[in-house]
Amino acid sequence: MFIKTLIITSFLTTYVVSDSCVTYNFEENFDDTAGSYGICSSGWSAWILDEYSNLNLDGPDERSTKFITPRRDASTSCWSSSVFTISPGGTLDVKIYMDSEDSGGSIDLFVFYDGTNTIAGIGFVNSQTIKGWYTMNVPLSTSSTIKAYISILGVASTSSTVLVDSFRYKPPGMNESLCQTYEDPPTTPVPTTTPQPTTTTVPTTIPEPTTNEPTTTSESTTTPRPTTTIAPTVTSPVSTTASPCVSPPTDAEDTTWFWTKIIIGLIIILNLIVLVLTCIIFYELGRRKAVVPSLRREVSTPQ
Repeated sequence: MFIKTLIITSFLTTYVVSDSCVTYNFEENFDDTAGSYGICSSGWSAWILDEYSNLNLDGPDERSTKFITPRRDASTSCWSSSVFTISPGGTLDVKIYMDSEDSGGSIDLFVFYDGTNTIAGIGFVNSQTIKGWYTMNVPLSTSSTIKAYISILGVASTSSTVLVDSFRYKPPGMNESLCQTYEDPPTTPVPTTTPQPTTTTVPTTIPEPTTNEPTTTSESTTTPRPTTTIAPTVTSPVSTTASPCVSPPTDAEDTTWFWTKIIIGLIIILNLIVLVLTCIIFYELGRRKAVVPSLRREVSTPQ
């Protein structure tokens, strides 16, 4: 049943696949995407679909209206893409936004080989270093063309804004204009109007005859030549959209799955340690600033 659903998903999602270019922007059919595929099937919370109008925030593109965000309860949310093809030298870009009053926001992104769950790429950011819009460039380590999927893990607190707008995979050597996250709307050519020709009728003058008897000449009637206008022919451009070619993922497990979980856990623990050390440093600096003035007053007070 899962495989059947995933095959149907490949025809319904808003993936745009053209010469191995893959983009996704969460604008349509979010409930039909894989979502909980791969590592995200291990009981993580799901990301939430929301709109920029609810945040009073402008999207990175005028055609962008929706995004996904983690649950704001400091728990880890997980979302996975469908399977697509990755080639050596390709680039993966993820458009994100962060704004936090504390250090409670983070995003970890993993690229997995489909079927084996071996890591092919990894990137992570947190709200201490990122403010506002940011494009994550995730390095990919693969020596051959593979089938892969991405999983995004995110954490947000009640006072932080963490969201993902879109992602794009661009194969090596492809022009930027051929791999756009938001495609330009098709334009309709303006038809050319041919002006109607004007026909002028030349009047005919009949000379008056000379005779003793009055002669009555009836007035001649001149019929103008009808004007024929050829209607312009407007040919609409034929739009050809390549059918998405997304391979259905498999349900196979591998022995590397155990080590993958350990690596992900260590990365999350490392992020937490960095956050705790940062808080301790700021605490010590604040305490020392409070102690130094008191020592100066004691020294300046006469015995």
